[in-house]
Amino acid sequence: MDIVKDAIEGDVTLERDGLKVFLQNEAIMWFPNVTIDYSDETGFFLSGVDACSCS
Repeated sequence: MDIVKDAIEGDVTLERDGLKVFLQNEAIMWFPNVTIDYSDETGFFLSGVDACSCS
């Protein structure tokens, strides 16, 4: 995960409440129920990520 200004060609852009998230097209199936949140202590984090052997 990285913070970038713009999507790369082929990325899927998700936007909510002014936050844009760029994902590789293949990553959509890996994160069907993920929530992105923010904490002052830890920064951005993902919740709802199931352990899987995504390859």
